[in-house]
Amino acid sequence: MSSALTLILVAAILQLNINHVQMPEQSPIEVSLIELVENADNYDNCRVRVRGEYFPTHPDTLLVARDPKTQIISESIILEYRDDDDVEKEYRKWKFSEMLSLIFQKKLDWELMLPEIPWLVPLPINAAPAEQRKAVFKASNKKRRGPLEVLVIGRFDYAEKGRLKMNREGKVLMSSGYGHSGYGWPYRIVVENIVIVKKKK
Repeated sequence: MSSALTLILVAAILQLNINHVQMPEQSPIEVSLIELVENADNYDNCRVRVRGEYFPTHPDTLLVARDPKTQIISESIILEYRDDDDVEKEYRKWKFSEMLSLIFQKKLDWELMLPEIPWLVPLPINAAPAEQRKAVFKASNKKRRGPLEVLVIGRFDYAEKGRLKMNREGKVLMSSGYGHSGYGWPYRIVVENIVIVKKKK
């Protein structure tokens, strides 16, 4: 890659807004799932509290919202119960496909690019208690009527185009999003608490 093109890429990265960072002691933000998806940038790397339908699928588990008239799923976010322990910092506006192409062409100057990237340090999250996970999983497998509504608290992550990750040894990794093998989903919640919402009789 020419120096001029590399500098243009660096400048473009620096012009983007640095993701909002929230202190871990702050209370989670109450937000609807639809609002979370539609305004994802506003909640990235924040602790949130959100309700939705627990929707187990393979290989990932989702939190979904349905259209009240058609009952068709309108929005979905992947739930993950384990954080990326090896990731020290990351950049979530990385254009995965474009950068991958440059790497294959050996036109990406990492030494020039990496120091200029506005890295984000993921908000620390404690793993959800095992008993909560077991209770929700057990309830989802029972024969019952209607959806299983849950209340989730955790860190919301939004990778708009892809993720550039740096581990504690300084190695750089890339992925196009979240979910199984790190691909496919632009949003996730790293779950801190998950409880079943009791229906009013």
